[in-house]
Amino acid sequence: MSLLDVVQTNLEHFHFWTHVNILDDFVVQGYPKESLTKNTAQDTLEFVYPAHISQRLSLSDIEGIFNRIDRILGVRPKRIVMGVVTDDGSVVYYFAHEGLIKPSKV
Repeated sequence: MSLLDVVQTNLEHFHFWTHVNILDDFVVQGYPKESLTKNTAQDTLEFVYPAHISQRLSLSDIEGIFNRIDRILGVRPKRIVMGVVTDDGSVVYYFAHEGLIKPSKV
């Protein structure tokens, strides 16, 4: 099973995302069941880039992910979600924002 498939399956069956599909053999897109942050609308399309835990991503690699989504869809996301897959198949999710984001108060 590819990293894309692992992340897609995790989002659909564990996190109950809807309209989940693989975009251009590169990134998973879909709608979360609930908003991922308190400042995000519930019906926001999210992009999840799958990566193995041993993979090292530089800032220019992450910038390239934003650029590629922009080229494919003509829309540049404000953030992407990194779906980090471990050796046992667990998936941990992290946000990668474009630019600086003010921390939210808990």
